[in-house]
Amino acid sequence: MSSKLRPQDRRPDQPWADKKLTDRQRGDMAFRYQDWLLTKNVPSGGFRLLYAILQRLNEENQFHCFPSIEYLAARIQRAPSTVWEMVPKLEKIGVIEVEWGSQGSGDPNRYQLPTAFLEFYFGPEKGRQRSLFCHPRNPGGPVFPIRLKTPVHRQKNPGLPRKTPASR
Repeated sequence: MSSKLRPQDRRPDQPWADKKLTDRQRGDMAFRYQDWLLTKNVPSGGFRLLYAILQRLNEENQFHCFPSIEYLAARIQRAPSTVWEMVPKLEKIGVIEVEWGSQGSGDPNRYQLPTAFLEFYFGPEKGRQRSLFCHPRNPGGPVFPIRLKTPVHRQKNPGLPRKTPASR
């Protein structure tokens, strides 16, 4: 299986198919992908596996890669059977897309960043999540410190009571 993007994988509705990202852009995309994963219900151990897959993306293969199950198992320090169990779970919740290779033929699985994430990353949001900490009167706006009308008076911590020498 060729590591280059195949003609059947290029679709006009996927503006990222022919993009060449710089190292910095790939790093930003990896960071945004992990940030995006926090909005999903990724099972225990799934983040480690997705991180190992993400590390295999490179200059030539920016959105897909072909690591073997054995490589991924060694990378996350788990048994290959654990990886075999986890990949379908991750695929089912939509955090990775997998094109399964022929078993025993030497054709590796093809792991691709999910279309939903790539549309989010290359779309108008540019992969930026709305802030979780917004002022209630401006839900989409940035967060600024709120000034309280009444000052908060902090009490001085009195500390522990002093011990007096015991009389003998």
